[in-house]
Amino acid sequence: MSMCKSLKVKYNPFPRNPIPDPEDLVLYDPHNYLYTLHSVVNYTLSTGKSNHAVIIGPYGSGKTHLLLCLLRKLKGLKGVISVYIPTPSDNFFTIYSNIIKSIPLKEIIAASDSLPPDIARKIKMLENSDYSEYILSWLYGEKISSNIRYKLSLGRNLDEYMAIAILGSILKVIDKTLVILLDELEHLVEIPIQVRQRYASLLRYMIDSIPRKFCIIASATPAGWNEILENYIALARRLSGTVIYLHNISLKHAYELVDVYLAKYGIAHDDLFCEKAIKEAYIASQGNIGDFLKIMAAAVEYATEKGIDKVDAEIVKEVLRYYS
Repeated sequence: MSMCKSLKVKYNPFPRNPIPDPEDLVLYDPHNYLYTLHSVVNYTLSTGKSNHAVIIGPYGSGKTHLLLCLLRKLKGLKGVISVYIPTPSDNFFTIYSNIIKSIPLKEIIAASDSLPPDIARKIKMLENSDYSEYILSWLYGEKISSNIRYKLSLGRNLDEYMAIAILGSILKVIDKTLVILLDELEHLVEIPIQVRQRYASLLRYMIDSIPRKFCIIASATPAGWNEILENYIALARRLSGTVIYLHNISLKHAYELVDVYLAKYGIAHDDLFCEKAIKEAYIASQGNIGDFLKIMAAAVEYATEKGIDKVDAEIVKEVLRYYS
């Protein structure tokens, strides 16, 4: 029997895409991190008080996986707007526009009466304007040419502080809890310092401006978080209501993890892997869950290409030599 027939699935059971579809994720959470994260959100849902958290772990430790699993749990939950942002990039409007785009347009228009008259007028133009695409672009924080702005009486382009004010007013009117899942917060310390300082101030201002029904769960590497703590203590203090440090998996966890992924396809791990193969991949990964899964995925692909039915330790070693 060939490896492909053994698997009986179209796709490799182990993830290769760094940002998979949340619906495709397999949850394996032996440390109950997801329960802790869900408790952070539940506190805001039950009390209305804003509440924030940080997940800290090295690359490959499962930060993105946890955020996306939480996103899947929150999607469709009544009264909740949940937004996953892969990276803050170097522009605050990356965060803002992702949030605004997640709010149904009819709700934004309905909430416009709570905004300053000039802003309300612009948003109401979305109902029947031939230029609604430009109004939307303006609302999302995109730059509109001066000619178009003059023609539509838009005035100046939206700035970040006005954007935060608009967002806060809309959220207050629609009365929903906003949950932002912000991945790779360490990118903040990699952008030019002038932009970095303004960005950190804007994040802090947004948190202060939305004191109710607002929850940020951010992830960062240990080095990135330490630098944020050292240089942007005011922001770090606001985010660190709950801090979760991710741990490497044990060998026992590695065996369980393989079982969980293969169970989705009705396959036992000893049908596909020799136990020494799993151990070899675990040792090479040093318990980093992301590296472990990448090695397992590469081993399955290698065996499939060679027409081998079962992955043994030698195949894993060969894969490691090839990818090292």
